[in-house]
Amino acid sequence: MSKLLILGYGNETRGDDGIGPWVANSLQNRLQANQKSIQVLACHQLVPEFSALFCEFDYVIFIDAQIGIFEVQLKPIEPKFEGDWSFHHPEPASLLGLTGAVFGRIPLGLMVSIPASCLDFIGNFSVMTQLGAESAILQIMEWITTHLKNED
Repeated sequence: MSKLLILGYGNETRGDDGIGPWVANSLQNRLQANQKSIQVLACHQLVPEFSALFCEFDYVIFIDAQIGIFEVQLKPIEPKFEGDWSFHHPEPASLLGLTGAVFGRIPLGLMVSIPASCLDFIGNFSVMTQLGAESAILQIMEWITTHLKNED
C-alpha cells in the first residue's frame, strides 16, 4: 500500500502566505478516517529534519502560496542533488534530494502552488487565494482518488 504525506506550509500571520497550512487542515477534515495510508501535516516552514519523515512515504504533496500566478498549479518536483542545500529556507526539491542522499530513498514529490497576492501581516486571505484554495483541495482529492484509489 502506497503512503502519502500532504504537507501544507506557510506563515499564517502573513495573509495569503498561510494558505498552505489552511488547505492541509481542510484536507485533514475531508479525508476519511480509514485512510491510514495518508498523513497530513501543516507547518510554518520547511526544515531539513523533514527528510527523515519523507523517506517513510511513497509520495509527498507540498502546498504553498505563490505570488505571480493566477491559477493553481500542480507540478512534479525534480529532486535537487547539488549537495549545497540551503537550510535557512529549504525548497521542496532540495529536501527531496537530501532525503535521497541521507536515507537512500526518495518519494515522488508534487508541488501544489496556490495564487497569492497579499503577504502583509493580516489575518485573512485575498479572494483570489480563497478561490485557489478550494480549487487546490478539489485537485488534490482527485489526485488521491486517481493515484491511491485501488490501494486502501
